Amino acid sequence: MTLAIPGLATLATVLTLTVLYLLCIVVYRLYLSPLAKFPGPKLAAATNWYQKYFDLIARRYGGQFPVEIKRMHEKYGPIVRIAPDELHIDDPEYWQEVYCNNSAARPIDKQEKLRDRFGLPDAIFSTPGAELHRSRRQAMAGFFSRQRLRETQSRVNQLVDRISQCVSKEYAGQNRVLDIGEMFSCLAVDIVTELCFRRCTNCTEAPNFKAPLVVTIINNIWLSHWNAHFRFLLAWIEKLPEIFILTLVPLIKPILDLRISINQQVAEILSGMDKASIGTKDFRGSDHDTIFDEILASKLPTNELSFDRLSQEAMALTTAGVETVKATITFAIFHSLENPTIGTRLKAELTEAIPDPTVIPPWVELEKLPYLTAVINESGS
Repeated sequence: MTLAIPGLATLATVLTLTVLYLLCIVVYRLYLSPLAKFPGPKLAAATNWYQKYFDLIARRYGGQFPVEIKRMHEKYGPIVRIAPDELHIDDPEYWQEVYCNNSAARPIDKQEKLRDRFGLPDAIFSTPGAELHRSRRQAMAGFFSRQRLRETQSRVNQLVDRISQCVSKEYAGQNRVLDIGEMFSCLAVDIVTELCFRRCTNCTEAPNFKAPLVVTIINNIWLSHWNAHFRFLLAWIEKLPEIFILTLVPLIKPILDLRISINQQVAEILSGMDKASIGTKDFRGSDHDTIFDEILASKLPTNELSFDRLSQEAMALTTAGVETVKATITFAIFHSLENPTIGTRLKAELTEAIPDPTVIPPWVELEKLPYLTAVINESGS
């Protein structure tokens, strides 16, 4: 007993100091912080666990923090303190002040905590620093130029024609339900993997457009919230052997297969490349031009061309566009059918621009259509 008393005393001291430390943090955040004067829930100002609850637990699967932010604005006004170190502004007139032109003198950086949200911290999408983001984006900008997009339209049209033929043969007049969200998700993945890597995943060939890869990506989007708040847990799981991961989460196999395919492609490119040609336009091959060729032909420093970073970039390109493309097209179709005025006007413009539906004009011509452009912009906003 006498030996245990000092240990208990030490434990009590540590607990007391911890409680005092936490109380000091709460007092500072509520009353002394530069953000203390802004309105918002006191609990949100005191602790990040307020956001964690809405991101991870609320309504079973979480993902409710944007809804909670909207409720905050309705109660507290256009500027709300949503976290101990974060404000949220809902004022269209202040848009240009918040999202000003990015420059070296006034960089617009992302929050560092957002870097791990999708488990791809070195991809462009996750890059917090504005200048590093700019250099990484410029390295692949040429791949998405107007000229290059014009050159690839025939490949995109082939994929679009594939789903068009499927809808005509298997759904038209068959009284079957078509999930256009799943269909356009498959199309998005196929386009990205075909254009960027020349390794089309052929998700659009899946029965009923239920491709395992697409289903897995969509069903695991909720993991982004856990990545944002508890990245260390998922990072530990990712270090486990593949057999253990598949045992714990068997439905994640399609993503692991995609990662293996991408890693193999990156390894092949890096192992077979001419080191002296990196950073020159001579590096790119005209017959097998991929996004990797574009990046390696850029002026990025060597540390930016590592196997790990290129693999992360490829995974980000493949997965990031699924939900956004699906949502934009789905919203556009829904509102065009729900509101006859929109649908009629859009159809009239397309009919005039495309008199023969078997001959699709170049996208540079389609983007000149004002109402089609408006529908796309509104659906994606």
